[in-house]
Amino acid sequence: MKTILLFLILFIQHGEPNTQWELSVKKEGISVYTASEPSSKFKKVKAEMEFQASLAQITAVIMDVDLYHEWIYQCTHSKVLKQISKSEMIYYHITNAPWPISPRDLISHFEISIQGRQELEIHSYSLPQYIPEKSNMVRIKNSNGSWKISIIPGGKVKAVYFLHVDPGGNIPSWAINWFITSGPFNTFVKMRDRIKLPNYQKAKMSDFY
Repeated sequence: MKTILLFLILFIQHGEPNTQWELSVKKEGISVYTASEPSSKFKKVKAEMEFQASLAQITAVIMDVDLYHEWIYQCTHSKVLKQISKSEMIYYHITNAPWPISPRDLISHFEISIQGRQELEIHSYSLPQYIPEKSNMVRIKNSNGSWKISIIPGGKVKAVYFLHVDPGGNIPSWAINWFITSGPFNTFVKMRDRIKLPNYQKAKMSDFY
């Protein structure tokens, strides 16, 4: 029931048919779109790419939270706080920011929702009160994201990433909206190389449910 409710929330925020997505970046096989979010001054973002990989390989990379600093854009530290099950966890994430902006930290609930043999979704939402705030950084209190990963012809998978986040603090919305496409694009570039690493090649879907 919890997974279904969360999916409905994310669908309303990110995937509703009336969303007017605007293409911002299209290169290296990566497309990044932005759209206004009626309830926020910050835009939401969608990125998509096709990978020559299996569903399990992509999932293994995304669920390997402790190594996010090696490929997630501007991530300097991340770790699992609580492993609830193979498919569900709570994790901590620090994002760097250029001076004089303070770094941001985020606690997220992360859960896989299997959609048959051809598709899965991974949903995340912020849990800002899960651990005490730190004095040297700003806690992100509102963040919702999701991955939709589908098997497509040609031995490939298509990954679509949605995110809407309020970074908190006194960052002007125009600054965030101006650079909002950099994160997803650079993350997908590194992800394309990361799935080729030996430790992900033997991943199986049974590892996650």
